[in-house]
Amino acid sequence: MLNTCPCCGVEQYTPIGNALCVFRPKNWLRRQCVAFVQHPWFDNTVLGLILVSSILLATDTPLQDPHSTYSAVLWWADVILTGLFTLEMMVKVVMRGFLFGPVRVGWCHVCACALRAVSSLLVSRFPFPLHSRGCVPRKHTCATAGTCWTL
Repeated sequence: MLNTCPCCGVEQYTPIGNALCVFRPKNWLRRQCVAFVQHPWFDNTVLGLILVSSILLATDTPLQDPHSTYSAVLWWADVILTGLFTLEMMVKVVMRGFLFGPVRVGWCHVCACALRAVSSLLVSRFPFPLHSRGCVPRKHTCATAGTCWTL
């Protein structure tokens, strides 16, 4: 339930009912999730992550070398951003509940959950084989320096 603070006029979320049939309104984890989401920097941080993700998505192209360092950086950034977006989704689900929670969750939240599930599935389905991409150092014998490590 959204309440407006009488002194500052800021809308604040007050948990009602059980979220996921487990987390009561006074549950410590649920209260921490509410405080985390209501922090002033939370929305701006999420928007910044969306912007970074969009920029990285725009710079990716199927024509670039899949064995390049840039491809590895893009893959790791995708994994990290997917993890952060999934964490954000889980915090909001604990805070508000899911489909049948006391707070009516809009379809945009359900679509965001589906999008994150597909993204997580794609990241886990196509793991990044470090050894085949040339990103793991290989030991070889060098004529001048003896034993060397190269990428």
